[in-house]
Amino acid sequence: RRYPKWLLLDFLGAIFFVVVNLGLPTVLARMIDEGINQGDTSRLYFWAFIMLLVIVAGVLGRIVLSYAAGKLTTSMVRDMRNDLYAKLQEYSHHEYEQIGVSSLVTRITSDAFVLMQFAEQSLKMGVITPMMMLSSVFMIFLTNPSLAWIVAISVPFLAVVVWYVAVKTKPLSEKQQETLDKLNQYARENLTGLRVIRAFAREEFQEEKFGQANAVYADNSNKLFKLTGLTEPLFVQIIIAMIVAIVWFALDPLGDGSLEIGNLVAFIEYSFHALLSFLFL
Repeated sequence: RRYPKWLLLDFLGAIFFVVVNLGLPTVLARMIDEGINQGDTSRLYFWAFIMLLVIVAGVLGRIVLSYAAGKLTTSMVRDMRNDLYAKLQEYSHHEYEQIGVSSLVTRITSDAFVLMQFAEQSLKMGVITPMMMLSSVFMIFLTNPSLAWIVAISVPFLAVVVWYVAVKTKPLSEKQQETLDKLNQYARENLTGLRVIRAFAREEFQEEKFGQANAVYADNSNKLFKLTGLTEPLFVQIIIAMIVAIVWFALDPLGDGSLEIGNLVAFIEYSFHALLSFLFL
């Protein structure tokens, strides 16, 4: 809200990016149907030139989007850290003890960094994906509504995968953050009380204590990465099955001439963008 100009530029970059990415399959369809299939070299070169312009425009749109999102994100997190640090100055000793110094340090450093990453993705993919998904669905019905049911059937399978991963990763992610607080707490206590620890020969005990917390953190991270790693291969399988089904049911329309090869290629591209956008969203 403090940076409306950068937010507007972010949305404009996203719109530009979506229009360009959906324009490429349309241009490719024209190249195939008007140039390659008809043997018209002039039309082929014409659409190839248009495609080059579209690609250049897409690169520029992506640059604008990335720059605006980066500017917004860094400014937002800078303000957040300043506000948080100012708030910490007002805390009483009791509040410091209740929350924990290590937890407060984590919030102002690593937690703020995680929020920065989340905000950047939200300002990029979070803005692009709803636009891309709706636009792709529109282009699917515009290109060939008789094959749209195949995409509609694929979406619930993808939704189940996304829901399963989201439900399973949420508690693991929360536990991971809690364990990170403990790691920071142990590290801080050990560093500040190093003389006392050495005086009482408690090095091995502290190492074991830290090692146990670190093992829990590593175990949670391992489970989290395994679950999130499942998303991509399952998504690829759904996409492959969808493409096979589209080509199979497109054989008759291709045979009787009601569907051209270029439009089929464009339809597959639109379907891929629709599912990919749903996954990212």
